[in-house]
Amino acid sequence: MALINCPECGREISDKAVSCPHCGYPIEKLLSKNEFTSSEEVDTRAFQDNDVSQSEPNRCKICGKALIDNTHVYCDACRVNIKKTAYATRASSKMKKADNQIDMGNMLMTTTRWLVAAFIVLLAICLFAACGIKGVFTFILLMICSFFISPLSKKVSKSLPKWLKVTIPIVFFFAAIIVTPSSNSKDTASISEVEGIEQTEIEKETPIAIATASSEENIVSEMESELSSETEPSDIIYEDIFDLELKENWSDYHEKYIRTTFEVGRCEDEYIESSYKDGYLRIYPDNYREFEYGDYITVSGKITGKTGSYVEIEEGHIEESGSDALSTYDEELSAYNERKAIEAAEYEASFKEEAEKVSYENLARYSDTYKDIKIKITVTIKEVQKKDSLLFADSYIASMSGNEIAVYDERETKEPKLLEGDKVIIYGYGNGLTEIKTYDRSGIIPKVIDKRKIPAITIEFIEIQ
Repeated sequence: MALINCPECGREISDKAVSCPHCGYPIEKLLSKNEFTSSEEVDTRAFQDNDVSQSEPNRCKICGKALIDNTHVYCDACRVNIKKTAYATRASSKMKKADNQIDMGNMLMTTTRWLVAAFIVLLAICLFAACGIKGVFTFILLMICSFFISPLSKKVSKSLPKWLKVTIPIVFFFAAIIVTPSSNSKDTASISEVEGIEQTEIEKETPIAIATASSEENIVSEMESELSSETEPSDIIYEDIFDLELKENWSDYHEKYIRTTFEVGRCEDEYIESSYKDGYLRIYPDNYREFEYGDYITVSGKITGKTGSYVEIEEGHIEESGSDALSTYDEELSAYNERKAIEAAEYEASFKEEAEKVSYENLARYSDTYKDIKIKITVTIKEVQKKDSLLFADSYIASMSGNEIAVYDERETKEPKLLEGDKVIIYGYGNGLTEIKTYDRSGIIPKVIDKRKIPAITIEFIEIQ
């Protein structure tokens, strides 16, 4: 077995090989024609550069013999390999094919970007037409998004990293979605315009009927009354209760049917909430409609419980609104204030009657015993306390039988106020002992120079002598 050089790739191979194991060139057929020599007999010129493309076309660079075409593997005369032959030509064709595929991919990507950009532009125009001037920000953001998606942005985004090129159009697209105005306001305005047109047509067609009606609110109120009388079950008895009283004592009306009037706070898709006045009401009416903040409505329904600060009213129905509901609320508020005044007067009289008259000695000796017990004492106000005084603000140091006593005013309405020198009968509760500290403020840091404990009382009612 001898070694020969492959005329295609120039590497050493066996002369018994059917084909070159390196490049696949058919060796057996050429050996049968005695076209190869052993590696010892091969001219060293076989390994020299014999690139036909760099020499005279169709001519061997070594011996100068003319070649029939550019598909020669080796020179017929000198047996030297000729590079860039058919094998190289096949590689070149493969590269051209790959380049064509890349060009087609780029063309497809460019077309896709144009289509997506065109769709976003169309979307921006449609939203601008639907929302009007309110949609101008959405229009601008979508146009910027379409610019960065289209091939027009190549020059602008040439220096940007790939991740930023992808992120910018996404950010602008979602920003456009966020700032897109809701169509509810426009729809509401359109409905109002239609209702206004219909109302105008009705007024033109029936001027006599409109003239006999006192006002538009009266007509609406009558229609609601008729509707409520038709829809309310005849076997349900509704208890009238004022707004504030319902919020205070809602548990007394749990699972009961009530009727109340309140000021509207806000309206959602299916329920109406009251404005805050010591709590909230939330009703789910079967004839739901929108109201403005501050409107008054009269509703009926069933108290089903309390969620957070909201007393829930289900199986609800709106019975009246507008001036009629406001008038009802004012009447109920006046009656509620009168009841509260009567209850307050009765509570004061009962408290004073039950209060136990206590001496200073007993209050000082049994201070814990008189805690939270209704007591009555007579004192003289010695000092009105301020923020930097011995006690807290809204408190007093009084004299009782020549001894000091602390007086705390925790009334909701602190009137009438007490002044120094007032002689007053105090009705309240014992408050144990209070520690009084006397400070020396002559230095930079005040120092405690004296501490003492004195009896204390909390005011409920007073009578100035």
